[in-house]
Amino acid sequence: MVGILFASLQQPLRPCDAALLGPHQPQAGGGGGHIDQGQEPWGEATCPICLEYFREPVTLPCGHNFCQACISQCWEGSDTDISCPQCRETVKPGNLRPNRQLANVLEIAKRLSV
Repeated sequence: MVGILFASLQQPLRPCDAALLGPHQPQAGGGGGHIDQGQEPWGEATCPICLEYFREPVTLPCGHNFCQACISQCWEGSDTDISCPQCRETVKPGNLRPNRQLANVLEIAKRLSV
């Protein structure tokens, strides 16, 4: 058991593993240019995987939001049940819903911050 845990710690983090670390934990490999959610007033408008403003945000049935590309990359090649990177709730393929309201709010926020 310890050997399995140790082996998994030696593997590099996948992009979707960043969502499990939380917004204030550093990612492996640096990842410069990400938004610090603790200081950014629009912190809730950032994807927990890429730590950037959402691009084409989608919502899972559990209510968590991700960039369409980020969650697709996270689940790519998965041969097991897919789950939310934040809460691990199982998700059925095709249950991604575009979050147009969040996308609209982000567009307004971007205009205000310029």
